[in-house]
Amino acid sequence: MTALRVIRRHLQLGYDLREIEKRGNGCRADLIFEDASGRRRVCEVKSARVLTKLHHIQTALYSSPDYDEVVLSNRETDIQLTKDYIASVLRQAQITRELLIDHAMEAASTFRPDEDVCRICANQRCSFLPTETRENH
Repeated sequence: MTALRVIRRHLQLGYDLREIEKRGNGCRADLIFEDASGRRRVCEVKSARVLTKLHHIQTALYSSPDYDEVVLSNRETDIQLTKDYIASVLRQAQITRELLIDHAMEAASTFRPDEDVCRICANQRCSFLPTETRENH
């Protein structure tokens, strides 16, 4: 239902829906739109009522030279991510990837979880969970 609302909003703004669930570089983009001038917009649709920092980061990682705009949407709103924000996320992702590859032990000893990720993580053995939570799983 959320995706239908997002599609309706974009159609009302003059976009044409070009693709649904396009597979990409290790990801699946939810919706691809194009406007009359040929500008392409990738839209990541979330069912969450509140769009978190984690949603913004995930959406920024969908950026590609194929798209002119990157948008995070839910049933109520569409947030176009800025080029500067996307560039910042991509830089941080590259630094993280290099740290994990080149300095795995340092990465393991300095890791601090993000609370947005912790609340949805399925790793019940995670050392950041309270001991009683780990023991009960």
